[in-house]
Amino acid sequence: MKNISDGFIKVGFEQANNQLTVTLSPDQYDPDGLGLISAFMQPTTVLLAGSATSQASGELATVYTVPEGFVALSQFVKHAGLADRIALSLRLLHLADFQQQSLTPFMHPDNIFVNGNDFRVAHRGVPKVMAPAQPNEADFLKQLKAMVVATVLPKYHFEPLIEGLDQIRDRFVRKIAEAQTIDDLTDLLNQAYRDNTKDITPVAKSRYRTFKWLGIVMTTLAVIAVGGVIYLTGVTLPKQNRVIASQNAYAIHDYTDTVQALKNDDPKTLSNSTRYVLATSYINLDNLSQKQKSGILSNLSPKSSENNLLYWIYTGRGDFKAALNLAQGIGDNQLILYAYTKLYDATKANNNLDGAKKQQLLKTYGDNITKYDKKVGGKANANTAQ
Repeated sequence: MKNISDGFIKVGFEQANNQLTVTLSPDQYDPDGLGLISAFMQPTTVLLAGSATSQASGELATVYTVPEGFVALSQFVKHAGLADRIALSLRLLHLADFQQQSLTPFMHPDNIFVNGNDFRVAHRGVPKVMAPAQPNEADFLKQLKAMVVATVLPKYHFEPLIEGLDQIRDRFVRKIAEAQTIDDLTDLLNQAYRDNTKDITPVAKSRYRTFKWLGIVMTTLAVIAVGGVIYLTGVTLPKQNRVIASQNAYAIHDYTDTVQALKNDDPKTLSNSTRYVLATSYINLDNLSQKQKSGILSNLSPKSSENNLLYWIYTGRGDFKAALNLAQGIGDNQLILYAYTKLYDATKANNNLDGAKKQQLLKTYGDNITKYDKKVGGKANANTAQ
């Protein structure tokens, strides 16, 4: 087994016939997220079928099946003509669509398999449960540029190109290095294709964008819809379908539809992976600043405790008393404070309450807001606790 790198992480890599095994170290995956990982291992129009198994060593072995006729990109480019390599590079720009989705392809020519005009990705990361994590835009562009150069000019090896593109004096490589956006890369590759084929109908940006938004979005839906069956065994079909519908929406960041699909389901009966999907969706829909959301989300994962995830689900559903009860059980003053704040705001907005009862509740909640605000070292919000 050899180690390969996408420029940011290394994984074990071994191919035998039509089986590709990618091995992750214990710190590169979450054992409690294996169910969620399995949901993303089904074949689609751009992803190979796979399976994931935790090893006695603590490592994770992900095994992918390579369809007949497909060869690794690193092998394909050794025998393809220049025009075909440029055309393939244009198609590989579709990898940028994953930046808007819930999966992250492991960027390496050995991890991409090609058959004529078609390509498939083998290993892919799942947010918070399996590496690779989604890179920022600048780092992804580095990877994509390196992929383009290694495809068009296979004499250059992918891994050194990620950080060393600027050191190469080749004219084409320098143009790629100077590209600032995906559109810049598209223009450069279209021009290179025209120069080498005299074809007056290169791949158009409009066509690329159409494939961009239709191709990968539908792929992601297929991944979740089919994959959901894997880890929802034992769940009744209607409930299974609701969970799949929820994850379909979550995959494209439609948090409203994510929570709507499971609005009538008792979250205690859901898997922790599904509770995580719901909890993070409700947080994204909450009236919090982006900084607050980021801080909360960074502390949640599919292995978070059931009560922590239930707290945010109940809060999102407006069951603030249940959320308060959980927060008190957890013993987290910040969560208790937030639950009291929500209770105060909801009570203040409720015009159906008896006046005396309403004022009594507002005083109780307001006093507790002041109490717990002091405990967390803050300053009571005058607009909320007044």
